[in-house]
Amino acid sequence: MATNSSCPAEPHSERRHGRNRGPVQGLVRGTQRCAGGRRAGGRGGDPDPGLHVKRSDGRAAILVEETSPGTLGQLHLKNNGITYFALEDTSRPDTANSGRKWNFQNQNGTFRITTPPGGANSIEMILTPTGDMTISGDYFSNGGSPVPDYVFDDAYALRPLSEVASFIAANRHLPDVPSAAQIADTSHNLSRMQMTLLQKVEELTLYTLELEQARADQQAQIAELRALVLGLGQKTAK
Repeated sequence: MATNSSCPAEPHSERRHGRNRGPVQGLVRGTQRCAGGRRAGGRGGDPDPGLHVKRSDGRAAILVEETSPGTLGQLHLKNNGITYFALEDTSRPDTANSGRKWNFQNQNGTFRITTPPGGANSIEMILTPTGDMTISGDYFSNGGSPVPDYVFDDAYALRPLSEVASFIAANRHLPDVPSAAQIADTSHNLSRMQMTLLQKVEELTLYTLELEQARADQQAQIAELRALVLGLGQKTAK
């Protein structure tokens, strides 16, 4: 992090100043608040953070770089209670549910993403330590699994129900659908599974239409036979 030399360091701080001297070497402690390269601290009743970097030249950035392989935990936040960091877009209006500020929290052992003003209605996502996730809105996926409208193409090879029955008897699951053992071993793609289930619904629709057509044909044949029987009865009566 390059720091303008006009921003004096606090006691117990070690800094390297100037554009050509590379990143900060050492640890910054205490209160350090820089605005446009000059230190300012706690004026006008504003809270005075431990470190505040403020610029107007597009260079308000902090870089933490570790060049050795296998290093973990470059950014670690600790707090005796709810720990969170916030992302704030100051160009957006400072009103409730405007999307100006997003809070990323560790609250009571769960990871949460929330927005102001707070409260139950401001929780956008919850992730528990056991992997359960809850979101407050709808979930949209841009996955590449195709929508199976090809089922309704004339060239689609719909399995006969007798073949489906034989497959179920041998495998104990539907064709094209992974078995419980396969899902347990390799997990499954939710987007693909949704499209597979839709494929099965569309196939069921075709089976239902075929059965309905067969029923209509049977009713027509029954009506024709009934007419023949009535005709024969009338001739016999004469």
